[in-house]
Amino acid sequence: MTRDADTGGPSPRLDLEVLLGHLAGFARAALESRGSLTCRGAYLAPRGGITNVVVEPPEDGSGAAHMESTRRALAAVDHATAAALAADVPLGAPSKEGMTVAVVVELDHRVPGEGPLRVVWPYRRRRLRGVRFGTMTAGPGAAIFGPPG
Repeated sequence: MTRDADTGGPSPRLDLEVLLGHLAGFARAALESRGSLTCRGAYLAPRGGITNVVVEPPEDGSGAAHMESTRRALAAVDHATAAALAADVPLGAPSKEGMTVAVVVELDHRVPGEGPLRVVWPYRRRRLRGVRFGTMTAGPGAAIFGPPG
């Protein structure tokens, strides 16, 4: 668990920010280099350090099933203090920038009241090369630890 710079105490919020930065960086690199993102999980151990979790996609290719199997794999890690998963998902309605697909990052922490969160980062593939990202937004998410949110 990370520590608050001012108080020296545990900082669950900073743990979630660290995981978000890690998975957002992975997502950006995957989209810019390969043009696609497969579901990826990561967790933070009690003494710090991020461990990536990769689960084979289901045979039917379902993105929702892949997210759920990654969520179960993360929940099974007893020593994880915080966990997150990132996936490429279509948006039900276009973002304010007119984008119809997004990287979604689900984050949760074992400390009550510090999650779950869902961050949505819309993007658009450019015609010739690269990716244009929109504005990240955050709101309540689905639990990784404990019952679904």
